[in-house]
Amino acid sequence: MSSENGDNTQKTPSTTRAAKTLLGEILVRRRKIKKYQLDFCLRLQTAYKRCDRHPPIGRLLLLHRAITPKALADALETQEKMPGESVTAVINNYEQTLSQIKRLLNGEPEPVKG
Repeated sequence: MSSENGDNTQKTPSTTRAAKTLLGEILVRRRKIKKYQLDFCLRLQTAYKRCDRHPPIGRLLLLHRAITPKALADALETQEKMPGESVTAVINNYEQTLSQIKRLLNGEPEPVKG
C-alpha cells in the first residue's frame, strides 16, 4: 500500500499509470478540510519540490493541523478502494472523445498534433 504516507502526487492526463482519486479531493468532499487548506498545502508541496524534497500532501496537512491522523487514515482507505481513474479524468476523457466524434460527424478534419 504505497499511499500509507499520505501521498497525493498530482497526475496529468499524459501519465501512463492510472491516477487514483486525489487524497485532497476526498478530504474536501468529505468536508474534513477546506479548499483553501488544500490549496495552501499544495503550494507548499510545490515549494518543497523545488528544494528536491517530496513530502506527501497528507503529511503536510497533518503537520499544519488541517486534519487528524484518523481523518487521514480514513481518506487513504477510501482512496485505496476507489477505481484507478479519478472522476475528473473520466469526464475529461469523455468530453475529448465526444468532441472528436462531433468533428467527425460534421466532416471536419482532425486537428494536426505537434
